[in-house]
Amino acid sequence: MQTYLSSSLRSLSLRSNFTRRFLATGAVRLNHPLYFAESHEWYKVDADNRTCTIGVSDFAQKELGSIVYVDMPDPPMDVAKSDSVAAIECGDGKAVGEVYTPQDCEITEVNSALVDDPSIINADPYGKGWIVKVKFGEDFDPSSLMDKDKYEKYLETCERHH
Repeated sequence: MQTYLSSSLRSLSLRSNFTRRFLATGAVRLNHPLYFAESHEWYKVDADNRTCTIGVSDFAQKELGSIVYVDMPDPPMDVAKSDSVAAIECGDGKAVGEVYTPQDCEITEVNSALVDDPSIINADPYGKGWIVKVKFGEDFDPSSLMDKDKYEKYLETCERHH
């Protein structure tokens, strides 16, 4: 991963007008349960409770702007809890955000379509814009994450602080 990261998804500045629009329109309707981190990643866990697809939220991709590059590792690769599984470069290349895992995992697959067209994340962040698939070492633990309703309330809280 790039070591000169100038920003991360954890430090996104939240724009109040955008947050209002996101919450008012409901942005993207989801047909399956997702969990969200405060750093704006989403996690879709399969029925086995260990296989997980990771991406960035609709809010994050809009906040970051045009995504021009995604740095993903070669699987298989072990990653520790709270470490980066990918890095996203935006706009003019001055902003790079990292994508984190909520628990120890092995990256089993990367979205190779993003190599040729990273803007897929902007167009379809919850579908074709997924970034990596992982296998957790233990059953998925959502205790540090939010469901969609809690995530939307979190965005409201962030707005009040800016």
